[in-house]
Amino acid sequence: MDNYTAYLPASYVKAAEGSGARVVPIMIRQSPKYYWKILKQINGLILPGGDSDFHNPDGIAAAASILYKMILQMNESGDRFPVLGVCQGMELLAHLSNERRDILTPCSSHNTNLALKFKPDATNSSLYAHASKQVMHILATMPVTSNHHS
Repeated sequence: MDNYTAYLPASYVKAAEGSGARVVPIMIRQSPKYYWKILKQINGLILPGGDSDFHNPDGIAAAASILYKMILQMNESGDRFPVLGVCQGMELLAHLSNERRDILTPCSSHNTNLALKFKPDATNSSLYAHASKQVMHILATMPVTSNHHS
């Protein structure tokens, strides 16, 4: 049996499929040619949570780094390509967007619902530009986001 070092939790697959998406797993330790081919066949990327070492040269962070650079090129050329980072996937995006510097600090927020704290120009972002004032108000004032971090 092969020694697998990465996996895609079924919960992510089921959540994406429940939203109407088709899931295409992306393998780690592949060539840039492989990643370009995959990106041309999909229309979004989910970086899942988990417990990954961002400094592992063969792990998810290495593959995500290649994908991240390619997706930046796509977005800069006008081809909008959404990326969703869930839990550690969001931490990985922060890590990659800050030139792979360790910017995270220890925290603890288990089973906590919180409101979001928006930057002043949040409504100009592609994520929130089309959100209604009612939705933005709810997100900013009510504890509706689920937080499970450490």
